[in-house]
Amino acid sequence: MRKSAITIINQKGLHARAAAKVARVAGGGSSDVYVSVGARKANAKSILELLSLGVALNDTVSLEVKGPDEDHVYERMADLFAARFDEAV
Repeated sequence: MRKSAITIINQKGLHARAAAKVARVAGGGSSDVYVSVGARKANAKSILELLSLGVALNDTVSLEVKGPDEDHVYERMADLFAARFDEAV
């Protein structure tokens, strides 16, 4: 299992377009992928679950990836978060 804490640096937080990108990357592998904030946990393959977390700028989320392709999926997810979901600052 790969797990890390990531601070959201996207100005709009984890909004609908960003959540869709996260779900697309998470769904591209067979590993289980979860994003959590405090006690709230969302399946990263579900846009609605991600949006229900209400993640904003400077919030710290926990990214957890577990499964047969966890290294690949984790790296893609970490890159997406680091790139501010490929959106302008």
